[in-house]
Amino acid sequence: MQTTSEQTFPIYRVKVRWSEGWKEGQEQYPARPGSAPLPEGRYWNSCGWDRMEKDDCDPVAMADEIRREWWPNYSAKKLNKPDDLTIEVELKGRDTWCEGWFSHYTIDIGLSDREVLDSFERYVDRIQYNYDLTDSQRGGALMGAEDRWRWHGCADGNPQGERTPAPCRCPHCKKSGLVRIDH
Repeated sequence: MQTTSEQTFPIYRVKVRWSEGWKEGQEQYPARPGSAPLPEGRYWNSCGWDRMEKDDCDPVAMADEIRREWWPNYSAKKLNKPDDLTIEVELKGRDTWCEGWFSHYTIDIGLSDREVLDSFERYVDRIQYNYDLTDSQRGGALMGAEDRWRWHGCADGNPQGERTPAPCRCPHCKKSGLVRIDH
């Protein structure tokens, strides 16, 4: 029987791909062999991340939400004439914690700080000592979390800003229904 501290949630892998124009002075590189051809002055770009949800979701609906809500802000601020957008969302699996960029998060189910830290400790040990994973897979999944002294929260949703003790329960995390450990 699973204890509340070991509750798992669905994790989805999001893959976003688009073409864009080279910016003036930007270093240009040749197209990858086998990539779809593009007009002169354009190249393929992409990003991706994992996303934990409280309940199972429809991947097509999630992709539509990303297209409507995330993509307009991201593309307007960062990209040069983006086009040819594709968004793929697939269920990666279920786990207790989801990795972010030098952070991990889980759904806030009302555990105490000590219970959250214990749960994260078990997650880190499970990944760190999973000998079926290569060193790079382990390191990529942990991103420094194996160094417990790095664990912290933040005051305002900015992990690079003012640090607080782990776990993070800043207003941004609370609004999102998450609890996070930055590292």
